[in-house]
Amino acid sequence: MIYNIYGAKVYNSQHYTYKSEANITVPIKNLAKGMYILKIYDQQNKAISRKLVKQ
Repeated sequence: MIYNIYGAKVYNSQHYTYKSEANITVPIKNLAKGMYILKIYDQQNKAISRKLVKQ
């Protein structure tokens, strides 16, 4: 999921990932310029990664 700096969800994917996956493609080119927080969840909806992304 991708959230804007105000905490509003701007993108949600139903693609499940695992900790062993190193490369994940996220379609941020259609989002407005700014800063976003990318949160990656596993199948149990447990956050496994968070990253600040600039567009």
